[in-house]
Amino acid sequence: MSYYLLSTNCLENLTDEKTWNAMSSQAFSAGSKDNAIASKSKVERGLFRSGSLDSLMGLLEIIAKVDSNVEMILKKIQKQIIDLDPQWEMKIETNNGKIPVDKYLREFVWEESKFPRSKTLTELMGIANEKAANADKELKKLSNEYGDTKNSLNTLQRKQEGNFLSKDLFEDIFNKQIPKEIFVYESKLLETLIAVVPKTQIKAWENGYFKINEKWVVPKSTRNLEIQDKDGNQLWIFTMFKQEVPSYCVKAKSELKVTVRPFNYDESQYQNDKKARISLEETLKIQRTKLLKNSEILFNSVYEAMLHLKYIRIHIDSVLRWGLPPKYISGIVKPLPGKEKPLLTTLKNIFAPKGQAEMYGSKDDLGESEDYYPFVWVKINIP
Repeated sequence: MSYYLLSTNCLENLTDEKTWNAMSSQAFSAGSKDNAIASKSKVERGLFRSGSLDSLMGLLEIIAKVDSNVEMILKKIQKQIIDLDPQWEMKIETNNGKIPVDKYLREFVWEESKFPRSKTLTELMGIANEKAANADKELKKLSNEYGDTKNSLNTLQRKQEGNFLSKDLFEDIFNKQIPKEIFVYESKLLETLIAVVPKTQIKAWENGYFKINEKWVVPKSTRNLEIQDKDGNQLWIFTMFKQEVPSYCVKAKSELKVTVRPFNYDESQYQNDKKARISLEETLKIQRTKLLKNSEILFNSVYEAMLHLKYIRIHIDSVLRWGLPPKYISGIVKPLPGKEKPLLTTLKNIFAPKGQAEMYGSKDDLGESEDYYPFVWVKINIP
């Protein structure tokens, strides 16, 4: 959804109010067949320190770049919020509580305490830009903290996921209450290994595990632990000499289609990982809440900065178009769906000098590199 912040020179011999009323009667209405819904701006144009026309020419290009950068930061913050809360309702915190962005736009009042118009336009632009830059920096810090914790938790969780070919096996063995004594784990020569045996290879394993390397495998050492994963793989143990484990693993895979995995019966490591996982889960919840809350605050701050920046931009462009002292009228316009182009055409016909309407239009209509209308407008995306 988009809005236009629009300004135009007051119609000849008409006051601001009469100009707005004339424009509204022809172009703006809440009726479904009309072009748009609009609200006259409450921002007083005469309070800006405009400076010279030469200085405004230099500012016009700069503010367009700053405006684009602030919008980019705003979208980044919005994306972060929606990633955390897809049902998030976009609202702006005001002195009267939270209100929908639509209402904030239509009832916008310049925040003199935050953007004092005793400052130059360059200084006001700098305030808006600094707010956005600080918000971007804060968002990056918080999102990095959240992302690091999430990655650490994912690493631990991946150890508990998947089938027996990839997951950490200790939890399954521990929960099954397999006695520690059946494992040889402190010998310098022997080692108990775990074979991940597909259900189609059980007979082949029982008949062939010893034959792969009879010299180095302990006879009759294999045993079914009676644990099976979701894919039907079973865990079997057997014992052999450590020095031949690497070559045995290769042969078991090629000859029996069985994956042999080393296993260290270390309950303390398992308990440490479990505590770490629980701690990370709690930390992640706290960081998620903090990130979401602060992102909403940052969104509020940057949206506010963006809208003030839009009004500064429309002021600069309007003064350059119609001169000093400022004598334009501005307002927020919400085109109805599919009515954007008809609205611009209607406004063009209202404000173009008599007999000169064909001089104005979109860049496509004119065959030019830029749109050119007898009014000034900037787009406000939400967002």
